[in-house]
Amino acid sequence: PFLINLLKCFDKSNVLFINAGDFFSNPVSIAQQIYSFLELPDYDPIEMPLKNAGSKAQMSESAKSVLQDFFTPINQELYEFIGRDMGW
Repeated sequence: PFLINLLKCFDKSNVLFINAGDFFSNPVSIAQQIYSFLELPDYDPIEMPLKNAGSKAQMSESAKSVLQDFFTPINQELYEFIGRDMGW
């Protein structure tokens, strides 16, 4: 619902969808994509060291399966809506 309401106010061409996983794995490249999208001058951001990162929590396979079953159709609808598979 949030994205549908957002796109009532803004054209889809004016919204950039960023996968947080992509950003955390390659922040400089994603930051450059954002600058380009915003039509800002070329800029090479400084890569910052990772801070305050906690360890990845463990999840049981059964919990993971329940969540995947629940979110798969929702995620598929999102991917179709934004025109990009986020790999969730």
